[in-house]
Amino acid sequence: KPPPQSDRPASEASAQARLSNFLKNKLRNYEKARSRADVRTSSPSAASPVSTLSPYLRWGQLSCRELYWGVKDIEISRTLPKEKLKTFSRRLFWRDLAYFHFHAFPKMQTEPIRAHYAKHPWDGERDTKLLKAWQRGQTGYPIVDA
Repeated sequence: KPPPQSDRPASEASAQARLSNFLKNKLRNYEKARSRADVRTSSPSAASPVSTLSPYLRWGQLSCRELYWGVKDIEISRTLPKEKLKTFSRRLFWRDLAYFHFHAFPKMQTEPIRAHYAKHPWDGERDTKLLKAWQRGQTGYPIVDA
């Protein structure tokens, strides 16, 4: 069976097209509808305000600076009110803060940063089963299993 086709071609040109579409068409609705789980998010033409830029940022076809300045240009030009841009802009900072935390706290992937969480009681077998179901996308809750 052939692998599924991606609707996100891995190229810089595709990243630029997605960036342009997001800035022109989707960013205006991001603040209001960013958490809508009932709207398909992967298509560049979908109604969802989700950027679909994550893989391009992750693999380097698009830089975080380029995205930041694209949003900043909209703010400077007053094409959209600042209130409509604030959440997306903050999420770019949170993204880099997460990278910093993994660098500054290398044990964060296996140990809690706050020591008191290490003492949290776990129900061994039951929690192990629930964790495995979550890891396999088999919790029975579509939003969790997505």
